[in-house]
Amino acid sequence: MAYQKFEERAIYQSIHNLGLWLTPHVGKWPKWVRPTLGHQVMQCWLDIFRACTSGYASQAPQKLRYLQQAGAELDGLRLLLRLSVSLRLTSIRQFEHASGLAGELGKQLGGWISSLSKG
Repeated sequence: MAYQKFEERAIYQSIHNLGLWLTPHVGKWPKWVRPTLGHQVMQCWLDIFRACTSGYASQAPQKLRYLQQAGAELDGLRLLLRLSVSLRLTSIRQFEHASGLAGELGKQLGGWISSLSKG
């Protein structure tokens, strides 16, 4: 039941959109890098998704911890995407698009954390 309500939140859509873009993008990477870097990128995205879902379903003290964890994973995802540009797995244009998706997610996550910190 909590998941259905979480699905209605804008942050869910941001996480979903990022995953919809990442999954086929990482799938196009060469075979030598998919089991390592590709797996880590997708794991970060899944950890963000799980932490936000758990945060949504948790009580206030735990909620903040889950959301901070999601923020740390988002930072890690950004670093991995920068590495993918350096390795020429991701173009600058693709990186800009992914950064925009991650930035939108980060704003929503930051707003959620801020609202919990105030309340």
